This record gives sequence, structure tokens and C-alpha cells, in this order.
Amino acid sequence: MTGADFSDGYHLGERGMKRFTRFLAEALAEERSAGTTLSP
Repeated sequence: MTGADFSDGYHLGERGMKRFTRFLAEALAEERSAGTTLSP
């Protein structure tokens, strides 16, 4: 993530939201495929 991902320097803008969502989905998929129990 870079400063360009934060619309006002603090909140995620559209680009940041998409990048974070993609990152989170990939991390969860890796955890799930490894058979790791997902933590809350």
C-alpha cells in the first residue's frame, strides 16, 4: 500500500479498498487451503 491508496491521507480510497480486499481474500484463501483454522 502506498499513500496513493488513501484518499485523504488516512481513509482508504477506491483504489486502496480494492487492493486491501484483494489482499485479504488471498490471505484467507491461503489459510484455508493450508487447512489452518480461521481465527475470528
